[in-house]
Amino acid sequence: MAHFLIFTLILAAHGSEIQVVSNDFSFAMVNHATGLAECWGDVKYGGDCSGVNFAGVRQVKANSRSMAVLTSTGGSCWGYTAYGGDCSTIGLSGMTELHSTDLSYLAFDAVGQRGICWGHSSYGGSCGAIDFSQVTKISSNKYAYVAYSASTHTLQCWGSSSYGGNCEASAFTGSSLSEVTELIASIGAFVAFDRTAGTISCWGSSAYGGDCSSVTLTGITEVHTNGKAFVALNKNSGLGQCWGGQWRQLQWHRLLRRCADLLHSVSFSGLEVWQWTVLGRSHTGRKLQCCELGFSEADLQQRLCLLGLGQQWCGAVLGLGRLWRQLSGRQP
Repeated sequence: MAHFLIFTLILAAHGSEIQVVSNDFSFAMVNHATGLAECWGDVKYGGDCSGVNFAGVRQVKANSRSMAVLTSTGGSCWGYTAYGGDCSTIGLSGMTELHSTDLSYLAFDAVGQRGICWGHSSYGGSCGAIDFSQVTKISSNKYAYVAYSASTHTLQCWGSSSYGGNCEASAFTGSSLSEVTELIASIGAFVAFDRTAGTISCWGSSAYGGDCSSVTLTGITEVHTNGKAFVALNKNSGLGQCWGGQWRQLQWHRLLRRCADLLHSVSFSGLEVWQWTVLGRSHTGRKLQCCELGFSEADLQQRLCLLGLGQQWCGAVLGLGRLWRQLSGRQP
């Protein structure tokens, strides 16, 4: 998997018209300039797109068991029907954005202010009760969606209530919600970030960061997630704080504790922070995930292999980081 990721990074850097998406069982590679596409993998879950028209492609999205494409004239879906693999009865003409959970899709028309959902109804596939008329931001995690209206400073959520699909006032922790400049999603929680005020509000599963009542950091300038936990940074004071990651059977509590220890000893002041995720498989078949915060390479090697991967994997992550910066011209 790591070798394939290098391949996709090269495509992204040298030909932005090429898009590669994947789910748990299949891949799709689409040329936005020509409308040509190839799919491979398990046919039941999106590995065959021979009957799909990609002409005028605007966006391609995959969830865990299906895929969908928006085009200038509408759109198509393929893969596992129960998870959104069939949208033949859904009017996608004019839709400009495509979002997904692991089990559903949302198509949004930012101009006409309308949205359509399909797939598993318990995980975001039903949004008939949602008012899209003033929505300005949409985000999703694996099980739920959130839509934000800047004019009314309100949130609407749907999907699994345990993982962020409930954003009533009683579901929030952290600061009271005012302006939302960014919505950040982990696997099963959301953070609403007000960059101007430097405050955050959280909801969803506490195991994935949905409870930030313990966060005392003020003047927050950045929020990042690795999917299981969050980190908030104040680059002006050089302070940071972590929360979430409570799945003990996966030893994420060790990640959280190590992150907290590191934040006591590392200053973030004046640093540019970025991140990317690398997935691969070790010789035991265990899935590995590594998130790099954009510190100096030496500092990362010494102190910030946050997930306890072996030196070989940390080196691979650094190598991918150097490759991406070289090909994209992006500098730390």
